[in-house]
Amino acid sequence: MKVKYLLVLLLIFVATINIHSDSKVSFQDIQKQAEAGSDVNQFALGLIYYNGQETQTDHQKAFYWFTKAAEQGNEMAQCMLAAMYLNGDGTKKDEVNACKWALKSAEQGNADSQYLVGLMYITGASGVQDEAKGMEWLKKSAKQGNEKAQAFFEQ
Repeated sequence: MKVKYLLVLLLIFVATINIHSDSKVSFQDIQKQAEAGSDVNQFALGLIYYNGQETQTDHQKAFYWFTKAAEQGNEMAQCMLAAMYLNGDGTKKDEVNACKWALKSAEQGNADSQYLVGLMYITGASGVQDEAKGMEWLKKSAKQGNEKAQAFFEQ
């Protein structure tokens, strides 16, 4: 039950990330820069494929580009990879890799990943159930203003 709750929260998080359609940068420009190795553009291209903006929705291509960006240390791409691994979205479901990428992003200070890591420890989706460690991550996230983490403590 707790894992299903976590998955719903992840889907809500993923749905809130969007590339602004009023951007003057073309899909081709983003793709060219992504192919040249820009982690920012690799992440942006991943979002475009994930959300189906300016192209067909393709979660496998999104996963590919998020992986490229995440391997270069892009914390948002690491967070998206964690969500995709946890949900089996565009890849095989893999909670170990979900935790790995969420931790990498959380350690860089990403509040959404800190929230995710906290929930993963509390629910045991990390492979280890550790409520104290989970609460530490949720507190870090809440201190950065993450509303979901703050709401967790208001319950």
